[in-house]
Amino acid sequence: GIAPGFAAGGSGGGIRIDVETLSGTGSIAANGSAGNSFGGGGGGGRIAIYYQSVTGFNFSNVLAQGGTSTHAAGGGSGTIYLQGPGTESGELIVDNNGLVPVSLSTPIAGASTATLSLMHLRVRRAARVQINSVLSLAGTLEIATSGELVLGNSVAANTIVLSNNAILTHLPTTGSTLFRLDINAQSVQIDASSRIDVDGRGFFGAGQSSNPHGLRGMTLGFAAGSNLRFGGGYGGLGGTYPSSGFSNPVYGDFRNPNDAGSGGSSLESFNVAGNGGGLVRIVAQSLTLHGAIRANGGSATANAAGGSGGGIRLDAETLSGTGTITTNGGAGFLFGGGGGGGRVAIYYQNATSFDFSRVNAFGGNRGGVGAGEFGAAGTIYLQGPARESGELIVDNNNLAVASLSTPIPGASTATILLTHLRVRRAARVRADSTLNVTDVFEVASSSEVTASRVFAGTTTLTGGSILTHLATTGTTAGMVDVHSQVLTIDGTSRIDVIGLGHLGANKPGNPFGVR
Repeated sequence: GIAPGFAAGGSGGGIRIDVETLSGTGSIAANGSAGNSFGGGGGGGRIAIYYQSVTGFNFSNVLAQGGTSTHAAGGGSGTIYLQGPGTESGELIVDNNGLVPVSLSTPIAGASTATLSLMHLRVRRAARVQINSVLSLAGTLEIATSGELVLGNSVAANTIVLSNNAILTHLPTTGSTLFRLDINAQSVQIDASSRIDVDGRGFFGAGQSSNPHGLRGMTLGFAAGSNLRFGGGYGGLGGTYPSSGFSNPVYGDFRNPNDAGSGGSSLESFNVAGNGGGLVRIVAQSLTLHGAIRANGGSATANAAGGSGGGIRLDAETLSGTGTITTNGGAGFLFGGGGGGGRVAIYYQNATSFDFSRVNAFGGNRGGVGAGEFGAAGTIYLQGPARESGELIVDNNNLAVASLSTPIPGASTATILLTHLRVRRAARVRADSTLNVTDVFEVASSSEVTASRVFAGTTTLTGGSILTHLATTGTTAGMVDVHSQVLTIDGTSRIDVIGLGHLGANKPGNPFGVR
């Protein structure tokens, strides 16, 4: 019943029905009761119905919703379990009738080492569900009408549908446990209002609860990362602050994003930096994306730096839709630098109706002019027809950053084979390995590439772009060696190695003093 005074509501109870034939126009309910004034609503109860046949009964009249409250949070949804012909593995429905509770308010019991096997799972009308077990569905995962599903483990289903402001995400990283969203399905469908969203669910930023590293961000291996208001790095380095600090190094494989993003740093204990983005990996025959898949870095909420973007890998036979895929760095606040961009890799066979310009791994915005700087671009890797060796794109959306701020991991003795390499819009790439680009090597729109050896079919430098080599040191001479069937440099661009030869007297690293 409704609580008196300022008290909270009670939860719904339990109902189990085992019946050969279920019929009629009635209802079955185990709803939470309402809280009074500042008392919270009671949580929904549990209903299970086992049947052999249904005649004229409407399962939408089965309810286990949370109770309302005037000024406090409403109760979380309970559970409805149906098992009968066509649902031999059971159908689990979590429906809160549009009442919005707090996140994780309907945890489905189960250890992380266990498997929850069902025919269908339906999360509807503002229900907020958490599942830690492996989720195995023979049929459909439906998240609809402002429903949210938070997973602590992988999910496999025949069909996954997100509609009407639905969200699918993973648990946030802790100080010792990294979560990820692993999805395997025949068909994944995401409408324009819905999203797979792991923004800010990677490694901790400075000042975040449970970050053991104080003013430093957390990075790969739960280690201490960026410091002194530098942004977190992953695919690109975090934005700088005018100090002696540093961003954590880039890490991971641009062809196979398999890591979360890193947190930003701070300079004072009372300021909070952004977390890194989380990690999404999807294998599907068909991915129809009209909404968003995103693993962006978290933005700083006080005088601190942004977290880096996270990781997204998609393997899809067919990719279509008008949606977006992003692993952008989070924004710094005031003097904080922006987070570096993350990593995206997409493997496909048919993507003729998808616009790859809607895939982004930009660095994050800086906190303010003359203070923190923008984060560096992350990486986008595409592999499919006409891109058999892959296309690597580094694009920073015209956010100017320091040279060498997007290093492409690889030893100087190694070779990186690509169909295309495109460095665009103020990106600053460093490649120590030999670049073997079978088709187009493009440096455009105020971008810069620092490399030692390049083989390409066509090389183009346009829009104020630069190709150069590393500066000579006391022990290593730099050079840029370009082999290209076609080389085009427009009137605003250049190959420029001015002042990068042997060291002058009294230059740092010159062992000969005044000579």
